Amino acid sequence: MRGITGVLFTAAWTASSALAPAAGGLGDLPGVDFDATGPGVRGLLMGLSESCIMRRAFDGEIDLASLVNAGRTKWKVIDDNAALPDCGKRFASAIPEGLGDGRRLCQWSPAEGDRFEFETKDLLGRPAVRVTYQVTRITGGRYAGKGRFLTGVSVLPIRIEAKAGYKASMEAEVLAVNNVGTARDPVAAIVLAARWRVRGQGREHAGASVFLVRGDGLFSQLRGW
Repeated sequence: MRGITGVLFTAAWTASSALAPAAGGLGDLPGVDFDATGPGVRGLLMGLSESCIMRRAFDGEIDLASLVNAGRTKWKVIDDNAALPDCGKRFASAIPEGLGDGRRLCQWSPAEGDRFEFETKDLLGRPAVRVTYQVTRITGGRYAGKGRFLTGVSVLPIRIEAKAGYKASMEAEVLAVNNVGTARDPVAAIVLAARWRVRGQGREHAGASVFLVRGDGLFSQLRGW
């Protein structure tokens, strides 16, 4: 994309090769590596892997079907063509109420991610802004052999390209947390929106994509514009 400055963000999580960074760049665009794992996510993944070894005692009954988001509800991903420095720590979850941040659950699957892109054009129809991002999740968490729960649900930037004078921003928001399973064996589901806005040449473009993320591993894009 001639005349566009690019910044590369490698959103690779060490938990899964499915979250490898994009290969190469476009032309001779400069690249800056961005570690989207961050201390928060690394700590989360380590805690999840240890939770089935370091068993803890729990008091009281846990209502597995009463799901809550123990993470973020709404957060910025990109501001003025730059990824937020702590976006690797910003994620949502869907776990039974009273179980904290997910470390009390077992049998988590490796982290997964699917890549998406949006692009806007200038007045001459040439590419002005192109953003590649990843929707990530950790699925399959169980409590006493029951349920399929979610954590690490997030939107992470991979690459941001913008012509001079154009500014892109992006945010993520959890629209709903539901149980799509049964009361005895719940399956968590999160409806996640990724909204973007581009300003430049006196014009403004906006759009969004909505995703369904499920604890049993199913994932789909519900809409995008």
